[in-house]
Amino acid sequence: ADESDLINLELFLEIIFITIVLIAYAYALPVVGFVLSTLIATFILAWRLGVEVFKAIIFGITVSFTIYFLFHSILGLSLARGVFGF
Repeated sequence: ADESDLINLELFLEIIFITIVLIAYAYALPVVGFVLSTLIATFILAWRLGVEVFKAIIFGITVSFTIYFLFHSILGLSLARGVFGF
C-alpha cells in the first residue's frame, strides 16, 4: 500500500470514530443529560480536530454550559436532564 492509501484509511477511520461519538452522544443524552453529554462530545470532537487536551476540556465546558444557558434559560426549551438533573 502506498502512502495515499494509508492516509485515506486514516481519514476513513477518523470519520467512523466521529460517527460513533455522535451516535453515543444521541444515546447518552436522555441518560446522562444535556450538559454532561455535550461536554464530553465536544471535548472529544475538539481533541480529534487537533486541539490540546486542556483547551478541548475548556471548550467542552464552555460550549455545553453556554448552549444550555441559551436554550434553557433564554429560549425556555426543555433539554435532557439525565441523572444529575441538568
